[in-house]
Amino acid sequence: MMKIKSPVISIREKCLNCSALSVNEVKNCLLNNCALHPYRLGKNPNFNCSSSKKKYKSSVKSIRDKCIECCNGSKREVKLCPLEDCALHPFRFGKNPNCKGRGNLEALSKYRESL
Repeated sequence: MMKIKSPVISIREKCLNCSALSVNEVKNCLLNNCALHPYRLGKNPNFNCSSSKKKYKSSVKSIRDKCIECCNGSKREVKLCPLEDCALHPFRFGKNPNCKGRGNLEALSKYRESL
């Protein structure tokens, strides 16, 4: 099975595809209302050391918003999305499949018992 890229790297890939693979177009993107805009440079803006105190949605929640927008506001269409080659496809539910199983209390208790 192929390893899924991180959400931020997937957003960067999507932004590059949107701007015809132009790094300068992505950097100077004027679409401030795009859910992916804060993550377009492949970095998490919440970890930026600048003086800005603005908090952004998580990358996977931003992807979810973008997918809902792409599907004309239909959450059902997001679920049925056939675009498996889209960089955002694995994250369309607002969850990171790379973290599957984390936070599972049953698995945690079994792990602790095995120690």
